Amino acid sequence: MALQRPATGENYFCNAWFMAEPRARFMDLWWESYEHFDSSSWDYNSGAKSLELGKAYPKDVQVLNPYAVFWPTWDGAAKVVTEDDYDFHATGQYAMPGATEIYYALTPFNIKDTNSSFHRLARDYIGDRDEEIYASIVGHDL
Repeated sequence: MALQRPATGENYFCNAWFMAEPRARFMDLWWESYEHFDSSSWDYNSGAKSLELGKAYPKDVQVLNPYAVFWPTWDGAAKVVTEDDYDFHATGQYAMPGATEIYYALTPFNIKDTNSSFHRLARDYIGDRDEEIYASIVGHDL
């Protein structure tokens, strides 16, 4: 889980993104805490409560800095597909939020042919036959 800092200035966990093994102890504890869910305080249940659990059970959760999953921010997300100077590997990121329309426009062809930070990263995940398979699905000539 990653830390977030809302307008109150206090740290919370952000539940928008997490990874866990099936039946991870921390996730089970968090789920059980919803037995006492207070519908008037969603942020407490989803953010502050998970942070309390993380402090109580520090061996059961790995806390990441916000840059691991929330960078670049929404206003800089387009930069990684228009420029080629961002190094995802150096930042230790696990995810990239941002403009989902960018993802919808991806094809094996433009991932291979476009020089941007994101396209360079995505090339690592293109298989030997992905262009051929994509072309057969959408009717694209090779």
